[in-house]
Amino acid sequence: MFTAPMTAAPPKTTPAEMTSLEAAADAMADRHVAWEDFDTMLDDMAAALGRVADFFGFRAAPQEVQAIADGPLMKRYSKALEYEYSPSLRNELIAEQISLAGHEIDEALAMLGASSEKSLLLARALERTREA
Repeated sequence: MFTAPMTAAPPKTTPAEMTSLEAAADAMADRHVAWEDFDTMLDDMAAALGRVADFFGFRAAPQEVQAIADGPLMKRYSKALEYEYSPSLRNELIAEQISLAGHEIDEALAMLGASSEKSLLLARALERTREA
């Protein structure tokens, strides 16, 4: 069963998204699937973009990948580009919500853990969050 007290950050992807991705991967068993953890990507975006480029067979010089990672779009909120948004601001906002609603988040994570006992896709998705 998945349990994660709020001393660790909760998964930042919704259960529906997580299980949908697992189902899609199952449906494409004859294809290669690369899994990337978004928080890991944010820790070193240039390295992550390099891994993704390699996976798709794109040739990109390290300085090109670094230029993309350092570019202006990587400092904007993807759903509203007029807003600046950085990994550190994202972490601050998540930490703020954990401090405000940590107990409720813990309860929701416990419910997910219980649900994962009946859902193989959810169990795999939650396990993947622990691996990251």
